[in-house]
Amino acid sequence: MELTWLLRRGEELEKIEEIDGRLSSRLGIRFELKEETLEIYRPDGQRFLTSVELEQLREQEQQRANEASAQLKQKQQRYQALLERLRERGSDPEHL
Repeated sequence: MELTWLLRRGEELEKIEEIDGRLSSRLGIRFELKEETLEIYRPDGQRFLTSVELEQLREQEQQRANEASAQLKQKQQRYQALLERLRERGSDPEHL
């Protein structure tokens, strides 16, 4: 794959031969060519995540949400079981 980099100068577009280390004056982002990738860094120096990394994070967060939901369901079932035990023993949980 080949990328062509252009820089606007007024109404003209100028082809840029070397992008490695270039800083966008408008966006404040930096470009670095690695062996097989182009990495882009935010103005604060943090690297933008790739689409693959973002998908991995999304999957991890979905897994955490599923686990939290399962734990909540277990706690709700336990709570309901405790309420039922109180009722069986003649106590009204609403008036304790």
